[in-house]
Amino acid sequence: YAAPGGFRDEIWSWGLRNPWRWSFDRANNAMFIGDVGQGAYEEINYRANGNTGSVNYGWRCFEGAHVNTEVSPCTPSTTPVTDPVYEYTHDPTTGGQSIVGGIVYRGTNPANAAMVGYYIFSDTYRPNTWLMNTNVGGFPTIRQPGLQNGISGYGEDESGELYVASLFSNTIYRVMVTAVLPVSIVSFSGTKQTGYN
Repeated sequence: YAAPGGFRDEIWSWGLRNPWRWSFDRANNAMFIGDVGQGAYEEINYRANGNTGSVNYGWRCFEGAHVNTEVSPCTPSTTPVTDPVYEYTHDPTTGGQSIVGGIVYRGTNPANAAMVGYYIFSDTYRPNTWLMNTNVGGFPTIRQPGLQNGISGYGEDESGELYVASLFSNTIYRVMVTAVLPVSIVSFSGTKQTGYN
């Protein structure tokens, strides 16, 4: 039977094109969804723990947070569209063409302490991996190029350590910190004093 909005009760949310890998953050049960785009954008969608369903993520009228120009005219649902928290374009250098949703690292290995709270995801066809900081507001995300190509899925063990599967090499890799994570200067200010700053 149809719910008041015209959707069946068992439909929790809609508007995803091809959700390829979704996971829950084991620290707070927030949900992350990697959604494969069609022609221009790949996206990460987010839903905090405790929020209700009935969320419209926008597909087919939108690809990422952008109007899908391949659908004309498009009549979106009466439910407001929830934009992704991150998107990247189909670009062979800075993006890719097929997102693989990942996992928030909550492992206990002291060598990987710098990754705690980062949602880590990749693209199958480009050697790009992204680290989304869930420890602060706004989901700041950095791209790390030049990593393993052909990632098809993420997994974690009972300790929260992360692993990735490569479709191209038929190999399982462990995700580890081998260098300091990239940093960004968010803000900087100074005050002029007599003789020094």
